[in-house]
Amino acid sequence: MPLPYPHHAQTRGPRTARHHTDLIGFVGRGALALSVGLALTITAHAEVPLQEQQRLSPWTTGDGTAGDGFGIALAQDGDWLAVGAWGKVVAVPDVLNGLAQGETYLYRRVGGAWEATQDLSLPDLAENANFGAALALRGDRLLVAAPRLFVDGQEEAGRVYLYEHDGNGQWLLSARIDSLLPQFDGRFGTAVAWLDDEHFAVGAPREVDRGQGGAGRVHVYVESAGDWVLQQTLLPATADAEARFGAALAEVGGGLLVGSPQAGPDNRGAVDRFIAGTLQLQPRVATPVGAGAGFGSALATDGTLVAVGAPLAEVAAEPGAGQVVLYPAGLDAGPGQTLQSPIPADQARYGAALTIADGRLWVGEPQADVGLDPDDGKVHVYPLSMGAAGVPLSLSAPAPGPSGRLGTALAVEADGSLLAGADLDKVGPNGQGSVQRFQAQGGGFDPPVRIDRGDGAYLERFGSAVAISGSWAVASSFLERTEAGSEAGAVYLYQLVDGQWQRFQRLLSPDPAIEQRFGVSVALDGERLAVGAYWDALGGQADAGAAYVFRFDGSQWLLERSFRMQTAEAEAFFGFSVALDGDRLLVGAPGANVSDFDEGAGFVYRRSNDVWTLEDTLLVPGEEFGVQYGTRVALRGDLALLAAPGATSDALPGAGAVARFRLGVGWA
Repeated sequence: MPLPYPHHAQTRGPRTARHHTDLIGFVGRGALALSVGLALTITAHAEVPLQEQQRLSPWTTGDGTAGDGFGIALAQDGDWLAVGAWGKVVAVPDVLNGLAQGETYLYRRVGGAWEATQDLSLPDLAENANFGAALALRGDRLLVAAPRLFVDGQEEAGRVYLYEHDGNGQWLLSARIDSLLPQFDGRFGTAVAWLDDEHFAVGAPREVDRGQGGAGRVHVYVESAGDWVLQQTLLPATADAEARFGAALAEVGGGLLVGSPQAGPDNRGAVDRFIAGTLQLQPRVATPVGAGAGFGSALATDGTLVAVGAPLAEVAAEPGAGQVVLYPAGLDAGPGQTLQSPIPADQARYGAALTIADGRLWVGEPQADVGLDPDDGKVHVYPLSMGAAGVPLSLSAPAPGPSGRLGTALAVEADGSLLAGADLDKVGPNGQGSVQRFQAQGGGFDPPVRIDRGDGAYLERFGSAVAISGSWAVASSFLERTEAGSEAGAVYLYQLVDGQWQRFQRLLSPDPAIEQRFGVSVALDGERLAVGAYWDALGGQADAGAAYVFRFDGSQWLLERSFRMQTAEAEAFFGFSVALDGDRLLVGAPGANVSDFDEGAGFVYRRSNDVWTLEDTLLVPGEEFGVQYGTRVALRGDLALLAAPGATSDALPGAGAVARFRLGVGWA
């Protein structure tokens, strides 16, 4: 049973299929040889054998991998060179192994050599978008195509991105260009070409033309008052199914040549010419937050207030912008206070992580854009007064980078300083993640100091879960490859010494196994630490799950007790969430069967005389299939909460729900 957002790993699946393609192109008596992972620049003379002049490859050491397609497209003008790598796997939110969405690399000529200056990632997250499959460079403007991008509900419709050079060495995103009517498999952006400084053309060779599938179209755009608008759509004289009109483009004297490589009854192909100045215009022709909001994806309570995250909520026509609802602890005093980002943004995921501490509400917005950097993330800090949230202070990293996801997880120190997980933050060439520490200072915060393991690897998700108590802080890396194998997971403990966090101990699972995902959840209270490992196998049952409690003995952290369900159950995901409060531990098992329907459950354990025993099992009977209570849990005093972000609430499918339990004679 898949688990809901915001955990990045859902269910096991195959690795992304990658392209492995070799291309050879010839231009006159010179040649340009292209192969996956490499680009070659060659100087040719009429009677001189061709010699390799320079070999170019991605400049981030260890970043280039098989299937990148580095060199699939080239564009050069003056001292600038753009190289496409359409199969490049890029670290992105919510996807365990990243997305093969493509990348484009910029080089600048210095002396007689090209020096790497910048890499461009797909601004809109997508799988197999082929970003960088086609390029066109003119002066200080660069077109980068992603012809297989999902646009307006249409798969592989395609999109083109316009970048402009800022004069200081950086290329900045200026515009997104879509086909007027994005079509399924239209492949808008298969070819791009500049006509002059104010016009460019985009080929969409699989778009439907006059009822003929795959006939193709070409769209010409013009700059007007600082915007790029569609000027006209070019068509061949006769629509020919599968002709692929627009598969190739070339500017000629301000006009355009358009290739149709499959035109004609025998697919012989054709070239159409459009003369400058006579191009013809062819207009084409919740819960309180609503359905699908993911209400309950994140929870926080201080015993007085409860915050519930709905990071998939649509706000101001921005899907996935996210909201948070703040309630009194009883969750029964009216609709609560609904909060949203100061600047709601598409897929920003406001409310994906929460905590209430130091008289403030802290809200993560891990996919918020910071400047021109997508998905670097923000944290919003709200003062609390009389049970209500005031005007927030927003925090972000001072030097953001693409897909850092600051705010994935949150913890607050006693002095009001913040630890914020950024689980896709790059450490060297690897998107392994980090934890940013914002030191409280007066009414604000000092610039953050980054904490990282220093030896991580790509997509280990360091910082996916964090916790803090007293002088101890913990950060997990639940997809880390250890001696036990890939995705076994690890947890790192830091101790506060003279105002600085110092590495103290690395914890591995007491029952190490491949793909156990030890550290998917953590909870810290004093000198006890709870850790979940939701893919642990038990009795031949895959993904039954486990949880562990460690205790500090004065010199090191040692295992105190292992926890598992009394009856092994495949895909129960026991340990997907944990909460620790004094002598009690709450473990969520969102895949547990109550009536064979994956309703989910919570398990409360109590410690007495240093012995842990099961105190109660928290169930929510009568729910529909797959609601998965226990995806998130919270525990404070006599209050326990189980969240089910996929539950139907008030007849709204997927709106989410939170079940509340009170301790009396047992939990009810």
